[in-house]
Amino acid sequence: MLFGKPATVEKWITDAVENEFYKTRVEDNGFVFLSTMGLSGSSGGITLTSSHETRPQGIVARFMSIPMFLFKGVAKKALLQDLNDIKSAVEKGLSITA
Repeated sequence: MLFGKPATVEKWITDAVENEFYKTRVEDNGFVFLSTMGLSGSSGGITLTSSHETRPQGIVARFMSIPMFLFKGVAKKALLQDLNDIKSAVEKGLSITA
């Protein structure tokens, strides 16, 4: 959902190392969105990390990106919720599908 409307985009996996990380790329409305999901393990458990970068392409996208800082808190909250949902599913032994 984006601004209350269903949103669908194609996401490409651009790089991956099994049991370590994968990187994705999305191109939409003049923006390139890059994400990295990482896994690291230790005797205390597994850590899942997520990082995201938005790159505006062209003048219109740069102009549109000016107010994006207002949504930073909302995006951070959503990403943290995703990570917590994954954590809960793993702790319960559930299968995770995207």
